[in-house]
Amino acid sequence: MPLPRPRKKEKERDFLSLCMKAKVTKEYKNIKQRVVVCYSQWRRVKKK
Repeated sequence: MPLPRPRKKEKERDFLSLCMKAKVTKEYKNIKQRVVVCYSQWRRVKKK
């Protein structure tokens, strides 16, 4: 399942909140793992 991607003007806090509630919860049941996945997705997209 694809990971959520932050929108152009979306703030980090808003994205992380949505990401933690998204379909990622089914793939990553451990909260710490989910946080790492969401943060890495944020950094990867915003780095470009």
